[in-house]
Formats: sequence, C-alpha cells, structure tokens
Amino acid sequence: MPARTAPAAPVQPTWRPSHPEQFVLAWVSPAGRVVVGIPGRRPLWRSAPYVPRPRLLAWSPDGRRLAVATSTQLLLFEGATGSSVGLPLRGIRSLAYARDGRLAVAHGRSIELVGRDGSRHTIFSAPSVLVGLAWASDGRWVLTSLPRADQWVFVGPHRVVAVSNIRRQFGGAASLDGWAPGT
Repeated sequence: MPARTAPAAPVQPTWRPSHPEQFVLAWVSPAGRVVVGIPGRRPLWRSAPYVPRPRLLAWSPDGRRLAVATSTQLLLFEGATGSSVGLPLRGIRSLAYARDGRLAVAHGRSIELVGRDGSRHTIFSAPSVLVGLAWASDGRWVLTSLPRADQWVFVGPHRVVAVSNIRRQFGGAASLDGWAPGT
C-alpha cells in the first residue's frame, strides 16, 4: 500500500488588504499548498508543493507580502507573484504585521522582527514559551503573553512592561490567540 501523508492542519484563511478586487483571500489547500485568489475562481497563484505544513498566514498591511509559518521555516511570499524566500525558523507560534510593515514573529521564547530582506533582530526573550502577538495601533508596542506566568508582556522601544494575574483581572487565560473571557 502506498504511503499517505496526513492533510495539513486547519489554517485560518486571511483576507488580502489593499487589493483592487476586494475579495482576495489566502488559504491553505487540503494538499498543504498556500493559495491566493478569489474563492470559486482560478487562483492568482499557489505555492509549490514543497511548503511543509503551513500553520499561520499573515498579510502585510499593504497586501504586498504574505508571511507563512510552517513547521520548519518562515516563508515570505510576494503577494502579486507568489515568489518566496524561506528563512529557517522552527517553533513559530504567532505572526503579526505592524501598520508600517514590520513583521513580528513569536517562536519559542523569543520575539523577532523580520525585515523585508529576511534580516532578523530579536527584540525580546522570555523565561518560558510566548503565545500570541498584537501590535499597538501606533506600532510602538507589541503585546505577547506568557501563559505559564499568567502574564501579558508589552514590549516597547526602550522597555518591557508585564501585567500579571491576567486570569483574575480579565476573566480569561493569558493568551491573545482566541482569547475569550471565562476560558
């Protein structure tokens, strides 16, 4: 019997911002390919089949770049053509673009900023695994969570501020992805 590969885990689709056709979406096909297009029509492009296990998708605010986290790397796609650059980076838990186009990546115990050219700069390292990312609207702060410490951590340009007892204060776990009161 031929070997079978497991289908890709469900990945939340994401709308492409700032596109003349309002309904352009990025999604992961059952075969694990990244597809960009209008559902029900011929795709604008789809990734090569080499993309291993896509987990997360995030568009840049101008819609020119699509960041894709897999089990082994961060792929940066050109939104118009689908050409990509891969960066070896394991354990990505969250991706978030700031309004000015900076990409924050939470992996393991660190947050890195990834430049358009693929350069990486660590802006924060924690004592345990980080979960979730959210940029402030002005792009000066990025928020993450430390679930084991029951904290939200605000990383700013020149300081870090932690808020503890999230469960008690806000009625939910110290997570930003799918946070809901009472969880």
